Amino acid sequence: MSSFQPSSSFIMSPHNYHFGSSTSGSFHASDDSFSATLDVGAYAPEDLKVSVVGRHIVIEAKHPEKADELGLIERSFTRKFVLPKNADPESVSSNLSSDGLLTVQVLPPKPKVRFLSLKTLLVKLP
Repeated sequence: MSSFQPSSSFIMSPHNYHFGSSTSGSFHASDDSFSATLDVGAYAPEDLKVSVVGRHIVIEAKHPEKADELGLIERSFTRKFVLPKNADPESVSSNLSSDGLLTVQVLPPKPKVRFLSLKTLLVKLP
């Protein structure tokens, strides 16, 4: 399975996608942030796994075989996204809504603040 890897100048505006046989959603990526929302309503929370492996966000889902109106069905998928080049892998978060939408985000890093010490100069007047 190949992963989508944006070029260094790539900035993606939000788009809606069909991510495979049973999953649809949207994603947005830039050099330092990422957001993906996938409809995983066919899976229970315990059937889902979100992890960071190297520079990839990996979303896995698998539900056990169960009966439906046509017989038995077993579903699974794995979706991998490349982390943006300036994103911190430790900042990946995920949230599953009650209506089955899984959101995975990487927020841009907070700007670093550097405080400078002030020097007092004494000026002698003649």
